[in-house]
Amino acid sequence: MNRNAKTLRTHAIMSGDDRSAGAALLRGAAAAAEPFYRVATALRNRAFDFGLRVTAKAHCPVISVGNLTTGGTGKTPMVVHLVELLQRHGRAPAVVLRGYKQTDERPSDEATLLREALPGVAVVVNGDRVAAARQVARRHAEVDVIVLDDGFQHRRIARDLDVVLIDATNPFGYGRVLPRGMMREGPGGLRRADAVVVTRSPLGRDPQAAAELNERVARYHGKPPVAHFAHRWANVVDANDAPVESVGRPAVAFCGVGNPRPFFDEAVQHAEVKQTIAFADHHHYTHDDLAQLAAVARENDAVALLTTGKDWVKLRPLLESADDVPAVWRAELELACLDGGAALETLVLEALKQACRT
Repeated sequence: MNRNAKTLRTHAIMSGDDRSAGAALLRGAAAAAEPFYRVATALRNRAFDFGLRVTAKAHCPVISVGNLTTGGTGKTPMVVHLVELLQRHGRAPAVVLRGYKQTDERPSDEATLLREALPGVAVVVNGDRVAAARQVARRHAEVDVIVLDDGFQHRRIARDLDVVLIDATNPFGYGRVLPRGMMREGPGGLRRADAVVVTRSPLGRDPQAAAELNERVARYHGKPPVAHFAHRWANVVDANDAPVESVGRPAVAFCGVGNPRPFFDEAVQHAEVKQTIAFADHHHYTHDDLAQLAAVARENDAVALLTTGKDWVKLRPLLESADDVPAVWRAELELACLDGGAALETLVLEALKQACRT
């Protein structure tokens, strides 16, 4: 599939793994554009730092979950984790998010996952997070704290706690900002964060790698990460949410996420992966995509297609009218705290107390 080749080659070009002449030319062109993006981002941040751009305060405390890089740091599971933490302490949280590529016909995959994972919690989608917070105030009087999904660079709304996630599998986006690398801003942006949390952490299986990452974070942020989390596959389930025995069974693994490599690396532990297919981040699937996936599965004698939860919610409506499609399995993830869970909880609760005093 050309999409698969394109997505994986983009990462190979950014990382430098692709050493072809064409890749070198593309890296050169991207590197030439990188300073302009870096300067524009820095000027925008300085405008907020010096009060030249207005920051609006919501009617209740705001906790932001964000990152430095594009795509896949595990923001959605962390948002669920924080919402459930707040609920355990008697708070009534809402979630506000941009809803990347959402249309009237195509709801945001993150919003769909959040609504299914957090029944009864208001999930408001709006690219203007200030307007979204006002919508929460108007329509959900019970809400007393907002969790902002992917809010680190959206500085128009004030926040009482800024939590930034660093994905240990690619912590600083190949060390370059867009378009040369995957960083939305340079690592110095971590200085704005109140806390850094490492996701997909190697802590436990590779303590040295975890210590080295801690040192890098401390160099930019001033403090080491407050907590380390791992993303684990709790189950592989079918279209009816029933667990399946997938180990040793042939499958084609596919996804459309910002960093597909961790998913593919884990998939081979849970199935006999015959082929991997990477779509672009936030890819919206069509019947043609599903037909092509089914054809690849048949070519590889695979009994199932294996994907992520985010991809599943977009693929699910297509299955209702699809013929001759193999079983579709998906990974059910759990967020496991390796260390620092109590410290993160304390930061959240202290931020709420401080917000009440001001």
